[in-house]
Formats: sequence, C-alpha cells, structure tokens
Amino acid sequence: MSNAVIHKGAVLLRRIAGLDYADDAALTPEQSGCLRNMYLNGIYSNFSDGAAGNYTSLFMVALRATDVQIGFLATMVQVLAALSPLPGAYLAEKTHAYRATILWPSVTARVGYLLLVLLPFFLIGQPAIALAILIFVMRSFLISLVGAPWTAAMGQMVPIRLRAAYFSARNFAGGIAVIAGTMLAGVIITSLGFPSGYQAVFLIAGLMGFAASYIYSRVPRSAYGSLEARGKQSQTGTGRLTLATILSQKPFIRFMLCSCALSFAVNLGGPFIALYQVRELHFTAATIGLLVSIELAVNIIMQRVYGSVLIPRFGDYRVMRALRLATAIVPLAWMFVTDPLAGALVGMVAGVVWSGHDLANFNGLLEITPETGRASYIAIHTVTTSLSAAIGPLIGGLLTSVIGYHPLFFASGILRFLAGVLLIVLVTDWAVTRKIPASHKAEPG
Repeated sequence: MSNAVIHKGAVLLRRIAGLDYADDAALTPEQSGCLRNMYLNGIYSNFSDGAAGNYTSLFMVALRATDVQIGFLATMVQVLAALSPLPGAYLAEKTHAYRATILWPSVTARVGYLLLVLLPFFLIGQPAIALAILIFVMRSFLISLVGAPWTAAMGQMVPIRLRAAYFSARNFAGGIAVIAGTMLAGVIITSLGFPSGYQAVFLIAGLMGFAASYIYSRVPRSAYGSLEARGKQSQTGTGRLTLATILSQKPFIRFMLCSCALSFAVNLGGPFIALYQVRELHFTAATIGLLVSIELAVNIIMQRVYGSVLIPRFGDYRVMRALRLATAIVPLAWMFVTDPLAGALVGMVAGVVWSGHDLANFNGLLEITPETGRASYIAIHTVTTSLSAAIGPLIGGLLTSVIGYHPLFFASGILRFLAGVLLIVLVTDWAVTRKIPASHKAEPG
C-alpha cells in the first residue's frame, strides 16, 4: 500500500472523527491544543459514564433494593439535575474561577465510583443500599453542578464558526465511547456476576473518569481568561445579574419559553413510548434494547452529517426550526407501529431528527445567551426546561389512564408541532442578528 493511499486514509479517518477541526489554520496553537484536549476529555468521560451509568439500577437490584428505594433514587437524581445548575453558575461567577469550579466537583464525583468498589467489602443489606443511594445522589449533584459553567466555558473556547463541526465531532466520538463502555461493562458483569463484576466496572469507570479530569486539567488557564475577566467585572460593575436584567434579555427569554414548550410536549408522551411497546405491542426487552441501539447509532452518524454539511450550509437556526417541527412525527408515527421493523424505522427517524435538533439547539443557546453572566443564563434555562420536563410525565400519566396511549401520542405530537411554530414566531435567526452569514463564516471567537 503506497504512502499516498495511507495518507488519504488517515485524512479521511481524521475528518470522520472530527480531529481536523482542531487543526484549523486560523486557530492559535493554544486554541488547537485546547480543542484537542476537550475532544479527548469527552471520549474518556463518556466511556466512564457509559460503563457505570447505564447499570445503576441493576446494581441497586443486586444490592436487593426495593422498587421504592430505586424510585426514590431516580426522583432525587432528577430533582438535583434540575436545581444544581443555579448554585454551580453562582459559584463560577462569584469566584470567577471556572476552571476550578468545573474540575474539582468532577474529580470528587468520580471518587464516588471508587467508594462503590469498596462498598461490598464493608457493608451489606440496608446500610449498603443507603450508602449507595447517597453516593449516586451526590454524584448526580456534583455532575449537574458543573453543567452551566462547563457550557459557558465551551462557548468561550470554541469559535463560533467551528461550533457545529466541532461539537458534532465531539458528540460522535463520545457516543461511540458510550456504546463501547456499555458493552464492555455488560460483558464484565455477566462474566463475573455480583459483586465482582460491578466492582470491576466501577473501578474502570473511576480510572477513565480520572483520566478525563487529568486531560481537562491540561487546558491552560488562559483559555478562560476573558470569560473570568467578565465574571470579575460583573461582580463589581453594572453587570450584576438581577431579575430586571434577565427579563430585559428578550431574545433569551423567548428562546427559553420555546424550549420549555418543547420540553413539556416531548415529556408529555415520550416517557410512555417504552410502556406502550411493552404493554400494547408486547415487545421483549431484547427488542426494545435493539430499537434503542438503532436510534442511538443513527443519532451518532447524523451528528457528523449535520455538523459538517447541513448546519454549515443552512445555519443553526434554520436546521433547528425545521427539525423542531419534525419532532412531531415521532409520537404520531408510533400510533401506527405494529411490529419491531416499523418501530426500527421510527427509531431511525427519531435519530435523524433529534441529532440535528439537539446540536443546533446547543449552538443556539450559546449564541442567544449574553457573554456576561452566561453561566447563570444557561443555568436558568436548564432549570426551567427541567421543571417543564418534570410536569409532562405527571400529566401524561394521568391522561394515559383516561384516554389511552394513542390520544396521548397525538396530543404530544400536536404540542411539539405548536412548539415549533412558537419558535418561528418568537425567535429570530441569531446569525442575522449578529450580521454574519448563517454558514458561520466569521472570524474565530
């Protein structure tokens, strides 16, 4: 095989994996190194979460936790995921130390995996269950705590014109890492059983998580320079956030309202699709797992298509606008599914729609939030959309017992479509607002 062929193959692989975006000629060496480190950080972090996170419930079952205890754990995780972004943003902007605010809670959370490795050696029965719940809850709190500062930091580090391509590449690699971690953990747990299998998995997850934290620590402090400088200014000048200041940001308020509308509409019917598959369609657990895997695989592949081709060509706003309307297709399509093949087709459609929508929506959130106090705005957005998501299943559960699954899916689809219409009415193209082409052909930063 000639060197030219090998070189072309290497270039193609780098492009598929997204590594070429860190080598953009307009980037400084520091920016390029920063993007590479964050790319690798995503791989290690997602592998860790895939290996351990997907087996939390099974571990609790192995400890002989009751359904009530497992339900309590799930509820606490959701509540903390909704509320902890606010103190995380406050901490980052109060101390204007984004790097430390992101790094140390993440390291502490990963220590939890090592505690779970040691747990079976020292405790059994209810004490073991109680401590496991405490560890999982604290991990959830710490991980959610860094969400808003991390998003704000990524908005600072990744130039606007590279965001779609870079985040799609990072998500692509992270998605593969999740699948690899999940599959490896499944093999280990099946082979070694309880407790050895879980201990091995938590040890691997902890070590991979520490590797992710180490890579993150290599991002130079200067990468946060202007972000932290604005944080200092906001504490001493006129940039202090108040309710009036937040409400004055009309584009952000409109964007947030549209996100809440979609979050409610999705969670009104979305959580009940799996129940519908089991109770009405009589799909087995293996079939449902296969459908989820198909949707995830399509999502991962389409991330690269949207990030490299469609979003650079049409812009984040246009892609998100079209796909937000298209989200209505998913619950409506499930009304006509009668077999696994049709379910797989719907899952593929869902993967195509949500991969592009979520990527464009993330980029839009970075665009629509003001630079000063960005972490706080992101935290507010996270809290409001999470609360909207929590309300959806409560109402959906009540409606299911009264009207059944098909009317519920129909209502969810209509509300999703109306959420798309609301976006078109309330939110204008942010690329036009900052007067640059939607194709992201702007200067770095």
